[in-house]
Amino acid sequence: MVGGTGETSYAKNSIIQAKVILKAKPIVEEAIREVYRTLFPMKFVAADLGCSSGPNTFLVISEIISVIHELSRPLDISHEPEIQFFFNDLPGNDFNNIFRSLMDYKKQIKEDKGENFVPFYVAGSPGSFYTRLFPSKSVHFFHSSYSQMWLSQVPRRVDDDSTFDELKKENLYSEQFKEDFSTFLKLRSKELIFGGRMVLTIAGRVNNSEYKDPFYMLGLLRLALNDMISETPTIEELKSIIDQKEWFFYLDHVETLESSWDPFEDELNNLQHDYILRGKIVVKYIQAAVEPLLIGHFDKETIADLFSRYAKIITTHLAEKPKWVNFVLVLKLR
Repeated sequence: MVGGTGETSYAKNSIIQAKVILKAKPIVEEAIREVYRTLFPMKFVAADLGCSSGPNTFLVISEIISVIHELSRPLDISHEPEIQFFFNDLPGNDFNNIFRSLMDYKKQIKEDKGENFVPFYVAGSPGSFYTRLFPSKSVHFFHSSYSQMWLSQVPRRVDDDSTFDELKKENLYSEQFKEDFSTFLKLRSKELIFGGRMVLTIAGRVNNSEYKDPFYMLGLLRLALNDMISETPTIEELKSIIDQKEWFFYLDHVETLESSWDPFEDELNNLQHDYILRGKIVVKYIQAAVEPLLIGHFDKETIADLFSRYAKIITTHLAEKPKWVNFVLVLKLR
């Protein structure tokens, strides 16, 4: 993601992701309650995988603090619980931005919860979540939102054979997703404590004409760039991977949530029909996420021209009020 706090940074252009996290909040909180009621851990260990940076980074730890604060206060326990929270993302993530914001966040929690809030400690855990990140059976709760769609690599054969047609390339991307998601499940099953939970929110697709393919939006970027291929999973594909017994997980709960391409669709008032301005706003959110993928291939002027063209294309679609489709999965160990 684009680091820092500039105009096109992820920190300033991640309201779409924030709204999805907030829609999933009841599911996340109930999963945390189940873990706490089942295990009553004195040291609750949690990790946000693909945390990125900016204001969204602290949403999940806030949910954990609130739930444990709520559940632990009425209990007659000799030692108050503590929370160890890990922020995970690739080493190039803007961890500095996260930790610069930490003191302000702790001050806010103190104001919201009073002096007796649940003590919490945070640490960074840089690395790909397609590798081992934590000791065996050490984590009570994993959370990840809008991260599993990112593959570990471009499928190996895509660049090897320029004669592949579009369908063959899409199949290769689909196979890469299955391989990556299976690896992800296998690794987390080794790290998650029995009785723990993992909540994943993944952009997906449904066979329903009411919705556009969720990455149709990025497909429109292809019209400007003329080279963009995306593949996202259906809920059936996700279930088929999870149901493989060697990954040791079963699906405890699943919900489908929708979210608008335009995070301000219901809030713009007089700008409701100013699709040109709204197109520019929406494109900033996409640019914050995908620009780092393009920097190695194009100069700044070309990238600026690309996203200018992209904004014009997006504008022509906003009147349809297009939506993303998101699957929220709660997983338990078998």
